[in-house]
Amino acid sequence: MNKTLLFLTIFSLGYVFNDVSKEYDLNLINSVKAEVAGMSYRDLRRDRDFKKAVRYIVEDCSVSGFVDGDYLYSASISC
Repeated sequence: MNKTLLFLTIFSLGYVFNDVSKEYDLNLINSVKAEVAGMSYRDLRRDRDFKKAVRYIVEDCSVSGFVDGDYLYSASISC
C-alpha cells in the first residue's frame, strides 16, 4: 500500500512540475543549434567535407538505437 501511495505521489508531482514549467516557460535543457562556420543544420547534412570529417573521426565507432525522423533514441555509442 505504501509503495503504491509513494508511486502515485511522485507521479502526480511530476505532472504538476511539468504543468508549472510549461506555464512559466521554464526549460531544464537548453535548446541546441548545430551551426559550424555559419552553416545551419541542413547545410551541414548536405556538406560533403563535413560528412567526410565526421566519418573520419568516428570511423571505428558503432551506434545503435532507434531512429525516428531525424532523432536517435536509446542511443549507444562504442568506439
